[in-house]
Amino acid sequence: MALRATAGSTALRAIVIAKLPKDSRLHRFVEPLTTAVDAAARALQRRIEVWSARSGVRLDVEDWKQGTNALRMSIYGELVKIAAANGYGRNWAETFFRPPDGDDEKDLQVPPPSPPGAPEA
Repeated sequence: MALRATAGSTALRAIVIAKLPKDSRLHRFVEPLTTAVDAAARALQRRIEVWSARSGVRLDVEDWKQGTNALRMSIYGELVKIAAANGYGRNWAETFFRPPDGDDEKDLQVPPPSPPGAPEA
């Protein structure tokens, strides 16, 4: 799509430049404008390439998340079966999973070191 747009703008530029009178003062701007338009077209093409690469990674991450969640649900189902077979109750299977408190930052924090000479906990 971007290549077609670039080709179209190149053709349009050629038509507009050809229609300029030979003694037009605008001819001195043709080269800088052409350079700028070409640079912009290359930047837009690069942007499309990067976006495409990111969307591929994004899809990989989504597939991984769905696979992980499916595995988690499968394990939970098997644990519920074990709990039912042994009479443990439904909450037994839930003890294997972290409660959904939504605070992942809390789990990643490292406690501060104890001062020297303090008894270890």
